[in-house]
Amino acid sequence: MTSELNLESPPGVSGRPRILFLGRTDRPMVFVCSPFAGCVRENIQNARRYSRFAYLSGYMPIAPHLMYPRFLEDTQTKERQDGLEMGLRLLDLCEEIWVFGDAYSSGMQREMTHALGTHMAIRFFDRDCKEYKKRTAADLQKGEGI
Repeated sequence: MTSELNLESPPGVSGRPRILFLGRTDRPMVFVCSPFAGCVRENIQNARRYSRFAYLSGYMPIAPHLMYPRFLEDTQTKERQDGLEMGLRLLDLCEEIWVFGDAYSSGMQREMTHALGTHMAIRFFDRDCKEYKKRTAADLQKGEGI
């Protein structure tokens, strides 16, 4: 499967260039931000559920914490840092970040801070995927915090 970066395509909701996959623009990319460490098995199940929710909502979910732990050792400081950095690069490709749950790990806080710095829309959902807060790029530019 090939993909192409088309910076000429119409911007998405956030005003960021939209990446086209096989010429399609109907599934904006969203970054799934949820815990990984701690209760790893439960957190992986939750991340899969949150990703499925995003998919069923018409989005293309990006969840690095479902991919990188398959080949990186989270217990190795350098590999964990590399995984977090690669995740931030994927975050840069997304139109929004969707934050799930009510407890934010240090990795999640780093992702939200990064999104804030790029004026990306941030949407907050509870563990049952009910949205309870949204901060758009315009809100953030007006100085409204998370």
